[in-house]
Amino acid sequence: MLERYFKFSENDTTLQREIYGGVTTFMTMAYIIFVQPVVLATAAMDSASGGAVLVALDRPQRIVTLDLRIDYLRAATPHEAVVCRASCYKAGYHVAFTRAVAYHDDPAAPIATASGTFVIFRTPPPTAAGGPDGSEGAAT
Repeated sequence: MLERYFKFSENDTTLQREIYGGVTTFMTMAYIIFVQPVVLATAAMDSASGGAVLVALDRPQRIVTLDLRIDYLRAATPHEAVVCRASCYKAGYHVAFTRAVAYHDDPAAPIATASGTFVIFRTPPPTAAGGPDGSEGAAT
């Protein structure tokens, strides 16, 4: 029944190989989630900082992280939620600057702090005709 559903022979694999692969993937993910919460805090700090830049802009723009410096101040406690707060303290025309902090329950006891620099790819505002240059799209 499993062979018919998953088509192991057609995909050049076996049930044993798929079980080993699934267990290996699960153990890797469990290690990252439960043993390395700082990894998640790092991703959260980048995402929160990028979100702070987007909120600071007058309209949606494409942004990319140019630099993110993180100072780890103490170890995160496994199995505890990590909260990240970020603010954009300067948004220029092409560059924005952020500060962020990651903590468990008390912002006065941070796990890590970060400062970020983001590139802003400004596009002209759309015109009444639709496109940024007034065109309505490509000719067909």
